[in-house]
Amino acid sequence: MNINREHLDDLALGTALLGTGGGGDPYLYKLALDAAIAEKGPVELVDPGDLDDDATIISTGGVGAPMIASEKLPNGMEGVWAIRKLEEFANMKADALIAAEIGGGNGLVPMLSALHMGLPVVDGDGMGRAYPETQMETFSIYGISATPMSAVDEFGNAAVITTNDSKTAERIVRQIGLSMGGHCMVGDHIMTGLDVKNYGIKNTASLSVELGKVVRQSAGLNQFLADSAPLLVNAGYGAPLNLFEGKVIDVRREMVGGYDVGEFVISSFDDKHQMTINVQNEYLIAIVDGQCIATVPDLICVIDRETLLPITSERLRYGLRIAVIGIPTPALYKSPEAMAVTDPRAFGFDIDYVEMVTK
Repeated sequence: MNINREHLDDLALGTALLGTGGGGDPYLYKLALDAAIAEKGPVELVDPGDLDDDATIISTGGVGAPMIASEKLPNGMEGVWAIRKLEEFANMKADALIAAEIGGGNGLVPMLSALHMGLPVVDGDGMGRAYPETQMETFSIYGISATPMSAVDEFGNAAVITTNDSKTAERIVRQIGLSMGGHCMVGDHIMTGLDVKNYGIKNTASLSVELGKVVRQSAGLNQFLADSAPLLVNAGYGAPLNLFEGKVIDVRREMVGGYDVGEFVISSFDDKHQMTINVQNEYLIAIVDGQCIATVPDLICVIDRETLLPITSERLRYGLRIAVIGIPTPALYKSPEAMAVTDPRAFGFDIDYVEMVTK
């Protein structure tokens, strides 16, 4: 399919939902992409199965705290500059771009860059959601080097990173992002079409459009859960669960080391139960009355209880009436290699991964 202007509202809603609170607010990139499509025509979306095995694919996205990204306005060309810098350094040319993560604004970033470069975008990504760190991409998990990696800010200042492993690359690019004002755009994971077929989370851009339609058209929460279930299951996720409903009674949030870090507390509408959700850019762990009921790598999504609109972590505030939705992660994140870098202990929590349960 092609991404046209009429798809953008649904695309942004879907990527915000899959962002599990992170990936940046899609709004600014939606506006920039709308203007680019009006000038240059639609985004060409390529099914991963249609890629040549030896095609050269580069992943791209933003690095930094979503709270900063919502205030530090992009000029729309950072992604292009990042890809061009990487092409120059590696002496190659990209045949297509792919999202490092489909979640939030980062799901739209490669589309904007690709339009300016005359390239197609692969219908997929390296996370199937949003995660805060590079080594958590499926590409890194299954052996594709994240480096060389380029980092560019809105003024065109650029750096190229080469490291021995993706975790080190993450640590360095995070510091570069801080020096660039808290956010930068990167190009990384130079790979082949065959790599994408083997290790990418497939068809997540088109899934986001369909999920956005469900959000927009559903009459209520139950209809949203029922209508989104077949879409998610067919895409390799599990059926969504209603984990909790209530009002936000406390929000604690600060920027630490280039991440939005904190927790928020929700009280059930009858005031008999409380849920606490821990955040590092994304929603990581959900605990109800002392019992852990959902953790990464499964998706914990927060939506407005009445409008069903997804709520990113930087927009959470006291008094919001919300529903917390859980979505089982795709199979690529259930392997021992993936769990080693994406389960709660990878984020410093003394908690084992648990299958999602409802309370």
